[in-house]
This record gives sequence, structure tokens and C-alpha cells, in this order.
Amino acid sequence: MTTIVQLTDTHITPGGAPLFGQIDTAAAMARAVAHINALPETIGPIDAVVLTGDLVNDGMAAEYEAFRTIAQGLTPPLLAIPGNHDDRAAFRAGVGLMLAVAP
Repeated sequence: MTTIVQLTDTHITPGGAPLFGQIDTAAAMARAVAHINALPETIGPIDAVVLTGDLVNDGMAAEYEAFRTIAQGLTPPLLAIPGNHDDRAAFRAGVGLMLAVAP
């Protein structure tokens, strides 16, 4: 059986600044990565993580760097689909090369 985990709209901000002054999106994504990495102990292997929607909040290079740092902790391969807040060129430069590459 194929097992895929989906995350959506991580909205990573630059320098860990809280989104809307309240939400630590980087910490939330880091918790999600840790949870996903622990899932095989209970449900078996994860074939891929699909991340849809807005990976970062404003499409800035610093946000993609922060996103990439957190996402590199994933054990399963990552497939990411940018959302309307994502800048396509910055996405490709900051994240594109890491996608769907098994560790």
C-alpha cells in the first residue's frame, strides 16, 4: 500500500517572525516534520509528503531558506506545490532542487 501524507499552507515567515504577530509557523512546521518522521513506527513506511498551498507567506528568498531548513528534516521525499503567496522563481531557487529526493 502507498502512504502519502499531506500538509498545506505552512506560510513560513522570515526569521521566524510570528505570522500576524501570533503564529509561529516555523515551529508548527518543525513539529509536523517530527510527527511525520515518527509515523512509520505506528503506520508503516511513508512514501511521500505532499505539501500544497502557500509554503511561505510573502515569496521572499529568506522564507524559502527557512522552509528548506525545516523541510530537509523530513525522512520521506517531499513533493511541494506552490500556492498564490509563493513566488515561482524564488520557489525553484530555494526549494526546487530538494523536492522528491529520497534521503
